[in-house]
Amino acid sequence: MQTLHCLRGDVPEALPVCPGVELGLDADAFREIVARALMPGESLQAYVGHAGWGPGQLEAELALDSWITCTAEAPFVFDTDPLEIWESVLRALGPAYARLASVPLDPRFN
Repeated sequence: MQTLHCLRGDVPEALPVCPGVELGLDADAFREIVARALMPGESLQAYVGHAGWGPGQLEAELALDSWITCTAEAPFVFDTDPLEIWESVLRALGPAYARLASVPLDPRFN
């Protein structure tokens, strides 16, 4: 399990991702935080699973523009419904990308 969070106080070994988002939380700290109510302004997202690439694969895909990238922002992580993040990010990137948000998931309906 991996976590993205915005928590008050120092979180040992947490890595900054972007303003307002840190990565990583040990199991004991996670259990402690889940047992108490989050304070106003705190957020916590837990993820299970992973995506993996072979050596150099991601760099090659980025060089080929196979990925749509954007600057990370805390509101996309914590304030957006997880089912709407992709569409929200595409719309935030402007009209050239916003049209992709309306492409049906099932290619038979394109």
